[in-house]
Amino acid sequence: MKWRVAAATALIVVGIGAVGFVVIGPSLGKSSTQYITSQVAVTTVTDQVVGSGSIAPHASYSLTFGAVPTLGTSSSANSGTGSGSASLTWPVESVNVTVGRAVKKGDVLATADATSAKLQLSIDQATLTAAEARLKTDEAGATAAQIASANNAVRSAQLAVANASANAAETRQSNAISITTAQNQLADAQQALADAQAGPTADQIATAKDQLDAAQRAYDQAVQNQADTKTSDDQAIAQAQKSLDDANAAYALARQQYANDEARLASAATLAADQAAITAAQKAADNAQSALDNAQLKATQAEQQAAGQVASAKASLDSAQRAYTTNTTPSATAIEAAQQKVRDAELNLTSARQRASAATQQGAQSAN
Repeated sequence: MKWRVAAATALIVVGIGAVGFVVIGPSLGKSSTQYITSQVAVTTVTDQVVGSGSIAPHASYSLTFGAVPTLGTSSSANSGTGSGSASLTWPVESVNVTVGRAVKKGDVLATADATSAKLQLSIDQATLTAAEARLKTDEAGATAAQIASANNAVRSAQLAVANASANAAETRQSNAISITTAQNQLADAQQALADAQAGPTADQIATAKDQLDAAQRAYDQAVQNQADTKTSDDQAIAQAQKSLDDANAAYALARQQYANDEARLASAATLAADQAAITAAQKAADNAQSALDNAQLKATQAEQQAAGQVASAKASLDSAQRAYTTNTTPSATAIEAAQQKVRDAELNLTSARQRASAATQQGAQSAN
């Protein structure tokens, strides 16, 4: 402390001398001398050094379980990849030191969880055992059973190849037939469309007219037959009705005769003859009634049959008229139907070709 005080005093004295020289130096040549004085004081001199920055270790090592520490940037050793397996991880189980603690060679810094490593080791050992067993089997050579099994497998494969080849041939043949059929159907549909668009020929028109005339004649004949049948049936019923009326009159007359003879007390022989006449007249009336019933039934059946024939002939006539109309002028409906058949045939042909192409590609893939 004393030397600090002495140094400070010396500095003050030097300073005062410098100031005096500056002040009174110019006047040294004058006759009078002036002095400036100052009170000397004791004080404490303080010397400080101020600095800022970051403290860092001299070197950092990367620690990874199962590997040698490497010099580099610092990193946490929570997990790592062992040198034994590129996919094996080492989760940290415990950490035995803290940051800043001094350690020496041989100290345990952290402990890893070896569960995954042990599991991987078991798997690798099992794989090794299986590989050694296969190696032993391969070195010993195939057994008779294995050779027989291999021969059977070869024969089965050869049979499968033969079957596949046969199936492929059948498929190609079937596809070829399908394509040919589809082509023929398309050609037929196109021809039918062309015919529909061109309209009927003269022969077709003549044929349609002949068919229409024949249908008209058949219808007229059926109507005439129906009328004739009605007339004939009416006559038969009228004749049967007249016979019944005559029989009923004869029966009434016979009963009247019996009543008259009985009233005049005719003989028993006469009454017996009258009774026989009544019986005969009754039988004749019954027969006439049966004949009338049969005539009416036959008339009903005949009229129904004739009406059916007329209806059938009328249907045939209507059909012939439609056919004549269709076959004498191009029909928009027929053209549209023919166009639809062409489209359907084109779709069938495209589908057949696609199936054939798919079968060919599948066969090529199977061969490869």
